[in-house]
Amino acid sequence: MYNFIFKFLIILLFFENCLKFQRLYLPKQINLKTSSIMKKTVFFFVVMAFFSLTLTAQNSTNNVNVGDTFVIGEVANDRYKYIKFPRASTVIKKGGVVNYNLLIGKKVEVISLKEKKDGTTIAKIKLVSGKRFFKSHRYVNVDIEKAIESKELQSK
Repeated sequence: MYNFIFKFLIILLFFENCLKFQRLYLPKQINLKTSSIMKKTVFFFVVMAFFSLTLTAQNSTNNVNVGDTFVIGEVANDRYKYIKFPRASTVIKKGGVVNYNLLIGKKVEVISLKEKKDGTTIAKIKLVSGKRFFKSHRYVNVDIEKAIESKELQSK
């Protein structure tokens, strides 16, 4: 959305500068021809802005539904960026064991989906086996789109 607003502001600034140039440097007889050219360019940029908006809307569609299953992938140095696992201290306080190697290859199921104000989709996942993550947490939140892109979650 911000990308579209930014493009729109740039186009407005461009046309404002074109109109100033037309008033200052062009003779009065040519103004009729240039105004028709300006109308065509304005129409062209409005159409291009519309198409960029529709392409952005098509890219943001989400194919993940509640009940879909995924497999937890392997990442370097056990640094899951988009799967929001709890901190080690929290897991230990609840009597769990922090071992990321046990999670690799485990099947997870999407329990719920929520869309944030900035457009990202947050999913709540649980293990299909019914066990707990690190023997302490039943559910974990995930930025689902980015986790799939970065291979933290893989299709079954």
